[in-house]
Amino acid sequence: MNKTILSKEEDLLIEILFKEKKLFKFNYNSINYESIVKTASSHLMLPALYLNIQKKKYSNSFPKNLIKYLEEIYRLNYERNEILIDEIKSLSKFLNDNKIKHVFLKGSANIISNIYFDIGERMVGDIDFLIHDNDRARISELLYNNGYEDFSDYSFFEFKHLTRKVHKNKIFAIEPHIRLFNRENNLLNINNLFKNKLIINGICVPNIKNQFEHNIYNYQINDYGSDNLFYSYRSIYDSYKIFKTNKLNINNIKLDNHKSKYFIIAEEIGIPKFVHNLNLEKYKLEIKRFRLKKINKTYFYIDNFFVKFYHKIKTIPKQIIEILINKKYREYGVRKLLRKI
Repeated sequence: MNKTILSKEEDLLIEILFKEKKLFKFNYNSINYESIVKTASSHLMLPALYLNIQKKKYSNSFPKNLIKYLEEIYRLNYERNEILIDEIKSLSKFLNDNKIKHVFLKGSANIISNIYFDIGERMVGDIDFLIHDNDRARISELLYNNGYEDFSDYSFFEFKHLTRKVHKNKIFAIEPHIRLFNRENNLLNINNLFKNKLIINGICVPNIKNQFEHNIYNYQINDYGSDNLFYSYRSIYDSYKIFKTNKLNINNIKLDNHKSKYFIIAEEIGIPKFVHNLNLEKYKLEIKRFRLKKINKTYFYIDNFFVKFYHKIKTIPKQIIEILINKKYREYGVRKLLRKI
């Protein structure tokens, strides 16, 4: 780990979230707690931060008003996740009753799989689940007939899931996935994922190995972690909890470019090692780029801009074709433009 790339606030955050041993001696009076909260909040980690402070008995080292604030965030998230579990159960029954093969993904699968020591630990946005592509039309009709409506009035380039759907009597939106990734969909075999699924209290989730790999690929591909060469504490934390809770044999996980970069960056910021056979020499340029992004804000924003621009221009030819052949998309574009005026 290259300690010089971390602020003392980020170093403390990592110690609390990931280290099992007693904290190093910090000068707590010199810590910018607002910075810790801002970082943890941007990574959706405030409930996990609170629970790890409590679990490791460090609350006396932090300002009381900060602990009170974190406790309130945790409490609200706990109550929200109680509703989440009920809505997952209800959706699972609905899908089973209608003979729709499915597995729940991401945060929903993690919570059902009991990888956390408390259901309030993970912040979840939507309920994601995977279905077979040939069930696409049927699931849309079934959901519509049961009160679900499209969240937006047009869905352009449905890369991996159907239009996000909401229900007026439900807290959580749902995203039925027909693919796992925006690209490189050969990385995880969907048929094997269905075949090897686990059923926990009647709810279908991927097996532990698939859950672990999907968690990594989801950030690296769908959230552009590999291209941006950066990290998400929530993603790494989920991977770490899956790995530790299930005593996953990391030797059964085949390394590739996405996983290697994910693990190397995790080591760079001081996360306990997942694997020990990383080819650091092969990734020395990526390591230099990552370190530069950490220590130079100007370079960080320039690098991110060009990655975003690269992905944006790749969609332009498809959008032009869509405008020419799809009247509905032209009308959608006009409505969107008028809203901005």
